[in-house]
Amino acid sequence: MTTLKATRKDVAKPLLRMGSHWYREILTVFAFALWWTSSLVASSPMPQDIPVAVDLLADRTAVTQGGVIRLGVRFQIAPEWHIYWKNPGESGFATKIEWDLGEITTSSLETVYPAPVVFRGAGGVISYGYAGETLLFVTVRDVTLRPEAKKVKVRARVRWLMCREDECRDARKSLEMELPVGEAQPANRDIFDRFASLVPVEGIPENVRVDTTMTSTGLTAELRTEIPAKTLGIVKEDSGEARGLYFFPNPVKGWIVDTPKLDGKVSEVATKVGRLKVFAEQPTVSIQARRTSSTTTGPVEISGVLVQQFVQEDGTLTPVEIREFTLTAGK
Repeated sequence: MTTLKATRKDVAKPLLRMGSHWYREILTVFAFALWWTSSLVASSPMPQDIPVAVDLLADRTAVTQGGVIRLGVRFQIAPEWHIYWKNPGESGFATKIEWDLGEITTSSLETVYPAPVVFRGAGGVISYGYAGETLLFVTVRDVTLRPEAKKVKVRARVRWLMCREDECRDARKSLEMELPVGEAQPANRDIFDRFASLVPVEGIPENVRVDTTMTSTGLTAELRTEIPAKTLGIVKEDSGEARGLYFFPNPVKGWIVDTPKLDGKVSEVATKVGRLKVFAEQPTVSIQARRTSSTTTGPVEISGVLVQQFVQEDGTLTPVEIREFTLTAGK
């Protein structure tokens, strides 16, 4: 684990005048360079005061031939700190896990990332990630074990960047867990189900209309969001347990997706969780994607995760709706 001596605020001040595009690029290079330098140093035990604790969990007590098991890395994050989503936004770098399932054979394994939240830093820098607690996990279906397997060792190599207002630290840790082969009972179901409920469902929401336009440099998209009947509006921004309207672009090679812009009439309403700002009329989410190279050609396909939550007429909040879909343009 390495402490980045430069603070986020110190880095931001001299770069803001250069524009958001170059600012984001320089911050990304800066963070990666520091991580790469630290990775060349011999590994040493993490100090006890590390702001993020990680551990390896399974949702079954054993591994069963032909069964299903979820394996996850839990991050417990100290107050004022956060880690990053698979697209970190305008600063930071993605949290990543390399899985080794030992005796379990599987053709593909993709880490699932629950929907992130928005962090606003010095100079208006926008980043995407997690605070408090999160679980990144994989689901192994139709488990195939070697005939002689009696136990399964699961290993996860984890890399993350943790930041707060005045500093950032990068960290890596190798985790290991051994599970018996045989009949299994449920375990850790509460935490797996809680974060599985924050995983996006595919498809455009019923109240959203998508308009895309091909430009000389990329794509412009507008998500026009209708206010459903019998609601007071769409929550504008994260507040406590309430989740604000936002489109989180997935990372895509060869493209830069600018920070989405939200526009719409805002009101303040009383809810069961306190007063919240809401979009009371049709809000619009504007997205621009630009090619990073003139050699990037062909149709544009930018996917992302739209988060929205509504305030009902009685002041209660609807469950958070989390949808993932693709914006396309060109032929």
